[in-house]
This record gives sequence, structure tokens and C-alpha cells, in this order.
Amino acid sequence: MRLPVWMPVTACGLFGGATSAQCEEIVKTDVCQVVANPSAFDHKLVELTGYASEGMEEFVLSTRGCRKTKDNMTGIWLEYGGRRKSGTKYCCGATTDRRRASDLVVEGIRTSLVDDANLEAFDALVYPVGEAKVRLVGRYFAGRRQDGPGGLGLPLWGGYGHFGMFSLLVIQRVVCVEVRKKPRLVP
Repeated sequence: MRLPVWMPVTACGLFGGATSAQCEEIVKTDVCQVVANPSAFDHKLVELTGYASEGMEEFVLSTRGCRKTKDNMTGIWLEYGGRRKSGTKYCCGATTDRRRASDLVVEGIRTSLVDDANLEAFDALVYPVGEAKVRLVGRYFAGRRQDGPGGLGLPLWGGYGHFGMFSLLVIQRVVCVEVRKKPRLVP
């Protein structure tokens, strides 16, 4: 059995105003490892590469190609940290505003966002409807383990995003973004 390899990197001052006492490891991993074992990454600062897409009721990091396990059938919802909001349209009280009055706080953890050219390029590609290959650093929130929709007994980790059916990655920095040659087709 091959064990996953997580590569820790230290983040100091990447998100503005950090002192050496506020340094934290960034866990370099992949989307499939996170969805296979959400609790192992809960509240951690992670670096992930994947395809992000935004549209009606969707701002997600794709889990295509990941094997759904008997312990998890979830996806990863995305949201911007700090004062910027994604503006994604979905149910349950979410608004399409693009700004918030104060930094986003999730489960008692205050988040930030590096507002730079990479963020602007990423946002321009995905908002309001689009897709981009991206490498992100963000805070991961597993949510809670629950039975899946419709009483099917399928497990999922969730509490975030559309109908609360996702775990959450709060984007804190866009490391790089790849421009796709073909735009995503919208039905």
C-alpha cells in the first residue's frame, strides 16, 4: 500500500502582516487526497492544483478523476477569503455581492486574500461563468460527515456551498492560473 506524501511548506507573511510567530505550514497535496480523507486536512492551509469552475449554483474545484470512496462522496466548494466574495448565485441566503464588510471568518478562523494580478486573472476567467486550471493556497474546512441527499445513505462531508453539500476551500492566494484555449460552453 502506497501512503500519500504531503509536502509541508512554511508560509510566513504571505497573507500580509504575519510575524514569525504566525508562520504556518502549507500542505502541498492534491484534490483527490483531500476528498478521500477530509478530516486529515480540516482547518489546514493547503496548496492544491485543479480545475475551478463557476456558474449558477457552482463555484467548485473539480474532483473529476478522483475515486469516490465509501466514506466520502463530496466535492470542494470555493470561496474567496478576506473581504472579496465570489458572487456565485445559489440558494440558501447567498447573495451575489462581490464584497463583504469585514474579513471572512469560518469556524472561528479569520481568512485573508492576496489581491494581485494572479487573483485578477483567475477571477476574470471564471466569473461569472467559466473554468480555469489553477494552483491555489487556501484554508480547507471539511465540514461534518453526514448521510447524503435523499436518505440514500451515501456519506458526504459538507455544510458549505449549494444546499450545504460540499466541504470548503477558502482561497487565500492564487499561485498561478492557466488560460484555457477554448472557452467553456454553457448550455
